[in-house]
Amino acid sequence: MSSVEQTAPITTLRTSENLRVRWRERLRRLLPFLGPAFIVSVGYMDPGNWGTDIDGGSRFGYQLLWVILLSNLMAILLQTLSAKLGIATGRTLPQLCRDNFSKPVNMFLWITAEIAAMATDLAEFLGAALGLYLLFGIPMFPAALLSGVIISAILALEQFGHRKLEKVIIGLVAVIGFAYIIEILMSQPDLGSLMSGLLIPRLSQGSILVAVGIIGATVMPHNLYLHSALVQPRRHPTDAAKNKHLYKMSKIDSLIALNGAWLVNSAILIMSAATFANNGLAVTSIEEAHQTLAPLLGGLSALAFAIALLASGLASSTTATMAGANAKATVENGKTVLTFPAPNVPGATVKITFNAKMLIEQVETRDGTVVTQTNYSDYGDQNESDYKADIMFPKRMVRTQGGMTVLDLTTLKTNTYNPYVIVPIPQSVMK
Repeated sequence: MSSVEQTAPITTLRTSENLRVRWRERLRRLLPFLGPAFIVSVGYMDPGNWGTDIDGGSRFGYQLLWVILLSNLMAILLQTLSAKLGIATGRTLPQLCRDNFSKPVNMFLWITAEIAAMATDLAEFLGAALGLYLLFGIPMFPAALLSGVIISAILALEQFGHRKLEKVIIGLVAVIGFAYIIEILMSQPDLGSLMSGLLIPRLSQGSILVAVGIIGATVMPHNLYLHSALVQPRRHPTDAAKNKHLYKMSKIDSLIALNGAWLVNSAILIMSAATFANNGLAVTSIEEAHQTLAPLLGGLSALAFAIALLASGLASSTTATMAGANAKATVENGKTVLTFPAPNVPGATVKITFNAKMLIEQVETRDGTVVTQTNYSDYGDQNESDYKADIMFPKRMVRTQGGMTVLDLTTLKTNTYNPYVIVPIPQSVMK
């Protein structure tokens, strides 16, 4: 055997190993940036979407798959623009609306966004309660109370860093996706009809209302408000190169998460078409769909359906609540900015910006021509991209000295003039 023949397999193995190492490294770099779009994406596969998809599939077969595809393309465009806005400006869409529009316009935007968030949150909350009822037989009212407790617990995770909340949401999305893989495998759809419905736009009599419902359940304004806020913790205050990289990663995040939502929505309609339409059944409600699946596809299908519904309801209720809270910034600043003279440094001032949760957002020391800024996102576990402030106001930095409430900047190490400046804090801002 020639030396060339001997070395060829070795070279192939090395090339294959290098490719695996390269892809693992790329994945390792991408993972910390995945999250914001996944939080947004659950709004595109909430129980409201389930209702329209099941109705459309059972009545019109695969015909409306193209509507879901076009709705998803619109959603990707709008959500990517929202993320880009937040990264480029360092502000959220509601904050920019407040800064650039008149008070009546902002009031209108806020009211419409809150109505949209409440309307979708109601359907999502009921979806979670219905999931508990279908899985465990818990009556709807106790199931609703239990859903509220679980959703509140998920929201409380944000206090320990946004990555904790993101990981829970990603986990719930994974549960939904896995459940619908089971549904598709068990329903055995007709691939020819499936591709025809996906690639050939057409509307039959009566289907236009369902098509409009699918679009309305997909593109929601409060999700646009939310995405511009979710990218803020990863944004660097001054480094344009890092923010450019963040935008690149955000686009990948949006493509993965929102296309995942498209696949789930399509799977719901495909399952409905293959199971209900093929048997001549017009199923218009989620509970009816669950009851019908068991005799047609078996108990495993009904179980997977109920688990996915519960995961969808819990995840989407969480994000709708976050979106509603974020939309409030159109009429409320939510920030506290305090500026004081630095007592131990003549002529110097210290400006401290707190966000709505009274976390330090920025500290700026100024001495005429010299300005030193420290953004709160510089703190935290950078490997996890968990840039949540590690300084809580007032627990960590505020203490009493000589009968006065003071803020000790020692822990910040940002004052280039004197690292032990004590700044008075008015009692009016103490929470």
